[in-house]
Amino acid sequence: MKSFFINLVVAACALHEGAAFSTPPPSRTSSLAEHQTPLHSATVGSSNPRTDAAVKPPRAPTVHEQREMDTIRKELIEKYITLGHPEEYAGREVSYFLEDSERSAQYVEMRRIAMARGNDLGIENIVQFAGAFVVGIPLFLLN
Repeated sequence: MKSFFINLVVAACALHEGAAFSTPPPSRTSSLAEHQTPLHSATVGSSNPRTDAAVKPPRAPTVHEQREMDTIRKELIEKYITLGHPEEYAGREVSYFLEDSERSAQYVEMRRIAMARGNDLGIENIVQFAGAFVVGIPLFLLN
């Protein structure tokens, strides 16, 4: 009986995507200390050490990113309309929100992650355990 459960756990681990065991990607947050110069090396006329560097124009979004942004924009407008606001007002508010990258960056990133996961139906774990059970039964009967 003990070997059955061991086989079941091994099969479940084999079917698992490994998401629980993977490390998250490093965050891109930069500390304030990276951008500050120490007092002994600071110059009197320069308060921003990055002004000397060439200013790069913003990168144009790819077609995929543009489609994601269009989807996010449509979803937000639909939410405003559902709340009873007119379509023009909803479009203006959503445009204002999405144009301000400081305010919308976290929401857009969250929506992109949710869209990348696909249509999660919530039955993935049930299917995974059923698959582990189906694999575990023959392993149990072979022992």
